[in-house]
Amino acid sequence: MIKKIFIGLLVISLLLEAVLTFLCFFMPGKALEQMKMVYSDAYAFPVYLIGWFLLLITLFIALFLVAAIKNNQQYNHAIYILCFWWISIGIGIYCFSGLTTNLFTDTLKGAILLVLAYLNSKQQSAVK
Repeated sequence: MIKKIFIGLLVISLLLEAVLTFLCFFMPGKALEQMKMVYSDAYAFPVYLIGWFLLLITLFIALFLVAAIKNNQQYNHAIYILCFWWISIGIGIYCFSGLTTNLFTDTLKGAILLVLAYLNSKQQSAVK
């Protein structure tokens, strides 16, 4: 059961990051609108760079999803790092801008994934 919830949350995370990546590359105005910012030519390059960063994160999530499905425990530490990164970025964006959107989506997602990854790891270790 834990593994199914863990995989489900990874799928949701993958979809969210993929949508944000798409927005940054192809609809930068919409991407900034999600961040409560107004698009201008000055933001074109930073949004493009953010898109590449989000693409990297999306690819990592896809890798971790495949690893979780195959019960490959070699990626657990990398998953923990990603979870701590999400927790930190959610808190950081909240402290910087006061937006609670990232606090809930990133920090909560990271915290739940961290717990699920840990529980799934313990469950897989007990099975062996």
